[in-house]
Amino acid sequence: MWPGFGSRQQENLSQQETLADVEHISTIAGSLGSIGTLSQVVNIPSFIVRLDSQKHIDFSVKSPFGGGPPGRVKKKNLKKDQVVRVKSVSKDFWLKFLNEFGNFLGNMVNQRIPSVFSKTYVTPRRPYEKARLDQELRIIGDYGLRNKREVWRVKYTLAKIRKAARELLTLEERDDKRLFQGNALLRRLVRIGVLDESRMKLDYVLGLKIEDFLERRLQTQVFKLGLAKSYHHARVLIRQRHIR
Repeated sequence: MWPGFGSRQQENLSQQETLADVEHISTIAGSLGSIGTLSQVVNIPSFIVRLDSQKHIDFSVKSPFGGGPPGRVKKKNLKKDQVVRVKSVSKDFWLKFLNEFGNFLGNMVNQRIPSVFSKTYVTPRRPYEKARLDQELRIIGDYGLRNKREVWRVKYTLAKIRKAARELLTLEERDDKRLFQGNALLRRLVRIGVLDESRMKLDYVLGLKIEDFLERRLQTQVFKLGLAKSYHHARVLIRQRHIR
């Protein structure tokens, strides 16, 4: 026998036993899901385990740890001390949040196009009244209107103005409401040219007619100033934005 052969064989056997013990311990630790903390890195041919932080990095497919890091634990499987609880929010926070959210919605509503429009005309109660039909047809021909709806629109405007004048006339002459709103109504009618400055009284408002408003339309003024050949030509010029 060669000298030292027995001692070398014993050393190899002891190393193999040590590796077998380490593999057995690591297999048991992997099945239990935890490894005791040590201040070193244990190098094994199949994996490397960092015992300080109790985390592992798998480098082989046949790993006792399942071939990768542990997955996410469901909330129902967590322990009571591991459940993350949401902190309660104060009442002032919710009031501030609701106030800001209400302002945000209000700005959105104000920037949108309104979906509810007010009335611009009222249809007649008696649709087949001969005298009214003849009058409306004459007005349409004289002022170059498009349809009966444009006549009804001016009639509705005149009706609202006359109603306001009647309500103000029921009050006393020195009443604050009659003085304030009456003067505002008269100034408005004078500004649009329907009423003359010498007739700035509520009594004259009741005498206004539909023709007084039709005379002040842009289409009528364009024709009377000689800028168009007819009422219909004036309407075309306005529609094509030659005259604004």
